Amino acid sequence: MGKLEEAQALLDRTLMIQEKALGLHHSRVAEALCDTGVLMREMGKLEAALPLYERALAIQEEALGSEHPLTATTLDNLGVLFCDMGKEADALSMCQRALAIRESILGPKHFDVATTIYNIGNITHHMGKLEEALLLYQRALAIQEETLGSEHPKTAETLVNLGILNAENGELEKANELGSRVLDTLENVLGPNHYKVHRAKKRSFAAMIVPENKREL
Repeated sequence: MGKLEEAQALLDRTLMIQEKALGLHHSRVAEALCDTGVLMREMGKLEAALPLYERALAIQEEALGSEHPLTATTLDNLGVLFCDMGKEADALSMCQRALAIRESILGPKHFDVATTIYNIGNITHHMGKLEEALLLYQRALAIQEETLGSEHPKTAETLVNLGILNAENGELEKANELGSRVLDTLENVLGPNHYKVHRAKKRSFAAMIVPENKREL
């Protein structure tokens, strides 16, 4: 709903209750730390998110093991955060560890696997490796369309980055097509006033590829 300050208050209460009831090293506490870390990143508070993820990872590796799916999720989140912070080498290391765990446990066609592939695509995109990023986005998209469907918000997020990449490669017609598809998907699923819809419209490629009647910057 985009009510991030209210979300933070609720997550802070959740963490406090779980730490008191379960102790500081319980796996449920790690989940609450991760949820708060996700929110901090969403709010742009990257430095605040980092120690939350790192503490969660330490708990999970001790309580669940280094090959557990929840450990992989935290590694994936850390990778995304490091990418946002401009630490691409650290980001790639975290996401590659997450991908190895997820593929081993969930198989190569699971939607969580697609999420990590998408995140590695973002990292390689940030590093300027456009051809490599394109292949990763396409691989993630194929899994998402098969497992989640073409109208899912995560599928739309992958389409956003494919559109940006195509625009950077000078393929504006493809970028145009993808941009319209993204907005149609997000507006249909989330509604025209959802913050993720507005965020998609404000992405760097929006002015080029969003039709005039769909612009709302």
